[in-house]
Amino acid sequence: MKNPLRAAALAAALLVAGGAQAQMQMVINDAISATVAGQRHGPLKLAAPEPGQALVVFYRDVPFWGNRQIFEVRDGDASLASLRFGQYAAISVTPGEHAFALAEGDGEPLRLLAEPGQTYYVEGVTAKVDKVKRQRLNRVDAQRFDSASFKLSPSAPELAGTGPQDPNPFE
Repeated sequence: MKNPLRAAALAAALLVAGGAQAQMQMVINDAISATVAGQRHGPLKLAAPEPGQALVVFYRDVPFWGNRQIFEVRDGDASLASLRFGQYAAISVTPGEHAFALAEGDGEPLRLLAEPGQTYYVEGVTAKVDKVKRQRLNRVDAQRFDSASFKLSPSAPELAGTGPQDPNPFE
């Protein structure tokens, strides 16, 4: 949906008509995506890495189908960010080897040799591993990030370190 008002009207029509809850979630996701997309007309502009540091940008694209699960990004035992769909976090890291993982990940950390002054892009996705959906981090190029970035908003700092639980959005 390109118009949030249309999306809201469709959501109301589905609710009145007894539409499936999954369809409601999709319509709500589209409305959120349209609202965020309407606020930015081009790719997200990020600051350059701090001197002597590298910048790692973690993000989750807005999915076609809703997923409220939080992706908790970790570097070893340290929690770096917690992301919902449509969010990003730009994290400054020291040069050297890092092993980024997700709390509910597939067990394989994303290994990255960070170089000073460089920016790296990492997408959080849900993938099937041994017939079970698991969280996974994939390194992507700047072009792929730019194509998704106009839909992204900064991650909520208050979620950092909360883990993968599904908080009640109505509290």
